[in-house]
Amino acid sequence: DAYKMSVGQSGLHFLCTLLSVFITGNFGRRNVLFVGYVGMGSSMLILGIMACVHQNTGLGYGESAMYLLWYCFYELTLGPLAFIIVGEISSTRLRSKSISLARNAYNVANVFSSTVAPYTLNPTEGNWKGKTAFLAAGFTVVITIWAYFRFPESRGRTYEELDILFAKNLKAWEFKDAQIDDDAAETFTKQG
Repeated sequence: DAYKMSVGQSGLHFLCTLLSVFITGNFGRRNVLFVGYVGMGSSMLILGIMACVHQNTGLGYGESAMYLLWYCFYELTLGPLAFIIVGEISSTRLRSKSISLARNAYNVANVFSSTVAPYTLNPTEGNWKGKTAFLAAGFTVVITIWAYFRFPESRGRTYEELDILFAKNLKAWEFKDAQIDDDAAETFTKQG
């Protein structure tokens, strides 16, 4: 059934990516990000709990379903949102450097993940099997806490407005309702 699951996963990938266009366009970036993190973290937590129970065929299908649910959350939210965020949040003056740093940070995290995952799953090493989902859920909690304090809402804002809001040193949750008066925008433009 692994082949059927991978074909189904490809279909979900296509469908969820299409739906993500409407989700990211109609809801705030911050809201979509948090729904994605909570959905993905919850899916991994449930998957880890299921892995602690005595294994049988039905439970294996349940674990596969939880993984597919996690995958749907990812493809609907964080997968496409990462490309939007890196283009919107970067300062206009430092955009190329910010994107380069973000991409390199992704590559470093990917090397770490690609190195650690086989050890945790391997029966002769960590032998965590499905309990590896607890590790993923833990990382998701840490990232969600970081995002709450550091990730601002950028939907509906121009690059200039975002630069002004960052210059004001607002808290991440204050960006959504912040007002920018014409004098501040004009002063910021003259300084830049």
